[in-house]
Amino acid sequence: MIRPSRRPSSPEALTPRQAEVCGWIEAFCLEHHAPPTLADIAAGLGMLTRGGAKLHVDALRQKGHLAKGAIRPLAVVYIVRP
Repeated sequence: MIRPSRRPSSPEALTPRQAEVCGWIEAFCLEHHAPPTLADIAAGLGMLTRGGAKLHVDALRQKGHLAKGAIRPLAVVYIVRP
């Protein structure tokens, strides 16, 4: 298991948009049995670029809700459960 570099002891609260992004990622994982790429996240949430998705993913990682995947380089995350 890959551990995020700055994982807090317990996940921090999310903004409404971050909660939406996190929920979308979780639903994608359940449906596809694989984590989404940044392009998947951007398209699925109506973002214009992958950069917007990356900013959300980075914030979710920093808050302890997501962790980076090790197998699929373009795949970004898996859900961290407290």
